Amino acid sequence: MRIETLRADRFGRFHDFRPEPFAGGMTVIFGQNEAGKSTLLAFVRAILFGFPAPRSKENRYHPWCGGEVQGSLDVRAGDGSLYRI
Repeated sequence: MRIETLRADRFGRFHDFRPEPFAGGMTVIFGQNEAGKSTLLAFVRAILFGFPAPRSKENRYHPWCGGEVQGSLDVRAGDGSLYRI
């Protein structure tokens, strides 16, 4: 499985964030401190493995712009099928 596109519509500091589609091979995300790298990692983990429970002490990354968390990942399976999560 390979992540092709990422859409963080409402997740922490990100609002309507849609980076360019990821190319084949390895993708490296880099940036200055407080640029949002850890927030993007938390977004991918939440989409793939589930969001923290409401009573959990983990950061739930409530959108700064208000509303509910929204976003998606487009992933390509080994057989070429494309799925939106």
